[in-house]
Amino acid sequence: MATLLGYRTKLSRLYITASNQIFLTDWEDRPEVKLDDLTKALYFFYLRNPEGAAFKDLPDHEEEVLQIYLNITGRDDIQGIRSSVSALCASYSSGRDSCVSRIRTAFRRIVGDEIAKKYYIDGPQGGVRKVAIDRDLVIWEH
Repeated sequence: MATLLGYRTKLSRLYITASNQIFLTDWEDRPEVKLDDLTKALYFFYLRNPEGAAFKDLPDHEEEVLQIYLNITGRDDIQGIRSSVSALCASYSSGRDSCVSRIRTAFRRIVGDEIAKKYYIDGPQGGVRKVAIDRDLVIWEH
């Protein structure tokens, strides 16, 4: 694997285990991308929707995000889960912005910004946001 100024220069497959761990498997050290469950739910929503979605449109996708979160979380407080997802999907959500920032930071720590841009949620302010990685590089273990 080549490095440029200390950063990796090739994309790795993104491997998501049945227990929802995220690994970059094509690198020797097979780093894990560690995110909390609610942040993973948002990230998985964007991975499952390559066409992306504007943040202002997330309320239209709240049920899908809820189903993803229910499959990830170990919480059993359904009302609390619904409340968390509702706050995450609100049109103007500081919680969502924090999740997006945590995703960006997690990937930047592993690969640096140029490569990380392919893995995290990005897009113009007010426009459609998406994860740029080719979905052929995303492997879901079932």
